[in-house]
Amino acid sequence: MNRDRDLLIEKIRSSFESSILFNGMTLRKCAALDNRIDEDDPELAEISQCYKWQEIPEDEMHLFGTHGVLNHSGEINVQFYLPPAMIYVLKHKLMGSEINGVRVH
Repeated sequence: MNRDRDLLIEKIRSSFESSILFNGMTLRKCAALDNRIDEDDPELAEISQCYKWQEIPEDEMHLFGTHGVLNHSGEINVQFYLPPAMIYVLKHKLMGSEINGVRVH
């Protein structure tokens, strides 16, 4: 099971390796838009401003659901934010769990 997961994670990494962020829509900028506050607001100081998806810290993955990252970053940035989200789910949420009564292997 871990071997399959690791192979899939490696495929994701290699497939999306060159994905870039367009329009500067960092996690911090998306959070600012979502909260209707300035990007420089101290409340957002802890949120990184990664320009490579490989640098997005795992402890900031909760922002994907709470700050409308995919809503605010636009369609063009799905290729930037989707890889870390898929990898996070594969590492932490999916394997060995049940979804609607079906066990995921």
